Amino acid sequence: MTNEKDTILEQVSSAIQKIKAIVEEKIKKLDEQIKEDLKIEHAMISIENRDNPSKYHRYVTLHRDEKRKLADIKRSRDELYGTLWEKFKYKDNRTLETKTQIEPLIFKHPKWVIQSVKYDEQKVLVDYLSDVVGIFNQRSYTLSNCVKILEIDLGKKE
Repeated sequence: MTNEKDTILEQVSSAIQKIKAIVEEKIKKLDEQIKEDLKIEHAMISIENRDNPSKYHRYVTLHRDEKRKLADIKRSRDELYGTLWEKFKYKDNRTLETKTQIEPLIFKHPKWVIQSVKYDEQKVLVDYLSDVVGIFNQRSYTLSNCVKILEIDLGKKE
């Protein structure tokens, strides 16, 4: 029995590590790409101002896609909760009646643990991308204002 539990724990731990590694790798790649996209050469501010909407759109689209994945993971996690609830309430030999008796069993179940980690890691990625979208949105205003100031300094506008 303990050998079986150890095997399950090892499988869950391995799955959790894989999930975390995947999300960390995604964030690392995004971080490098974002740093490159945020570089500004002062001589090229007007070009940066022109190109910023396409960069902004890329991250908004990525954010939307990752948010959909988060919703899918949440939906499957909720379905798993219902399945485990039925299993422990009606099909289990023990007489479990209340939420406080059933939920600890659900939250300790290996499938639930893995789904929860997937959800939490995807949530981190979505929150990260929300911040990135906000940065590019603010960058649009900043670049636009810089171009206006340069035009005024150069005497193009009065």
